[in-house]
Amino acid sequence: MSSVIECPGCRSKVNWDGELELKCPYCGEVVSNVQTLLGNNLIERLGIAAGYRRVGRFDDSQQELENILESNKEIVPEALFGCFLNSYEITEYAFGKDSSVNICKCNSTSKRPVEKNRDWQDAKKYSQGKRLEQWTALSKKIEDVRQENIRIKNNLPKYRAIIICDYENDRAKELAHSVYDILSTQTDVFFPPETLKYIKSDEEKDKYLIQAIKNPEIAQLMFVIYSDTFNYRNKAKNFFYNVAGQCREFAKVHTKAELFSVTDDYEASPIMKTISIKTMRCKTFDSSSYNIIAKKILDCIIECAYDYDESEEFENGKIIKLNEDRGLSPKVRPLE
Repeated sequence: MSSVIECPGCRSKVNWDGELELKCPYCGEVVSNVQTLLGNNLIERLGIAAGYRRVGRFDDSQQELENILESNKEIVPEALFGCFLNSYEITEYAFGKDSSVNICKCNSTSKRPVEKNRDWQDAKKYSQGKRLEQWTALSKKIEDVRQENIRIKNNLPKYRAIIICDYENDRAKELAHSVYDILSTQTDVFFPPETLKYIKSDEEKDKYLIQAIKNPEIAQLMFVIYSDTFNYRNKAKNFFYNVAGQCREFAKVHTKAELFSVTDDYEASPIMKTISIKTMRCKTFDSSSYNIIAKKILDCIIECAYDYDESEEFENGKIIKLNEDRGLSPKVRPLE
């Protein structure tokens, strides 16, 4: 008798006819020992953990998987493999017909090579057949992407602050460009449309932008410019245009005092207040205010991102460059 279950990999609804193994028609994942997983209520719990992982809530996903591993006497390879995926920040993956990896979205710059990861070592011991073949292929792909991410991170110059905006709002977009034009000649600022202009594809821009945002040593502060209440539901497919996603990623590794709202609304939205305690409210976003807003942002950068000597030198008219060999507010060059 056929029943509908949820794929623990991508959470798609899949028909199951009682086979020992099930292959998801959407992500290609092979699920082994389906009857045992169903009988122990593990399919649903693994699906919950996968749901958290797919939206980048790795801590929540890990907690669910740890609970599974602690509450079951038998080893659960799927839970071990899920812990491994969390370790390398895998939000999405999919397999081809021959167990090749079609999709692997990974933002990790972990220094630990995949083969040194204990959860992956343990998952391999308790897996075999098609499932092990798929997992091995995915682990190799994760290692390739991890190394690429490290190269991208190391290729990024240093900046004092990142400026982002709601690109669907013309007033915010124009203000952000104008503020960048002013600030980029005075301090090191990162503004994605200009800083990443030499990176051609949206996919590649996403890779560079996520590393700039998630690594505090690259930029300490971020200013998000928007007109009217911030729409935290922005779910743009490309990270480059997903301002809400950029704010969420920045907030994971920065303090609430390092993310600034620059808005012409009365105040920041409630959801923004959970990740930021700095609001710069402007009466208007018209051209007469560009220099005033840029000056306020620069004052915040100097206060928060300059040390005492740098601040004193700047006050005496010296422009402080973080990248002497690349100039002020350098554009990112693609990897060779």
